[in-house]
Amino acid sequence: MAFEIGNNLAVKHGHASLPKGRTYWYRLWNAIKTRCQNPKHISYRYYGGRGILVCSRWSESFIDFLTDVSQEIGEKPTPQHTFDRISTEGNYEPGNIRWATRLQQAENRRRPVNIL
Repeated sequence: MAFEIGNNLAVKHGHASLPKGRTYWYRLWNAIKTRCQNPKHISYRYYGGRGILVCSRWSESFIDFLTDVSQEIGEKPTPQHTFDRISTEGNYEPGNIRWATRLQQAENRRRPVNIL
């Protein structure tokens, strides 16, 4: 991840407004927060509506999100990999994230329950 964090907390991270727009990392962070915290978001019922949360450290700081993801799972291995929660019932937080292929994500989805 190409970013630099200084000792001054007021230092801007440079991911939110670039000449070409927001970076992948900023869009990812924003999307995670929105689907977990905004009841008006189209996917809220599958995330925040089910009780899936974004840990407070990430929710409050893009830099903390970026730092933790960098240290825990590193760079995106290929363009085909996507950010994923290891446990579908778990929150977006350190220890429950990984890079996953489409197949891994398909195998990690919630299963429908048949009620007789």
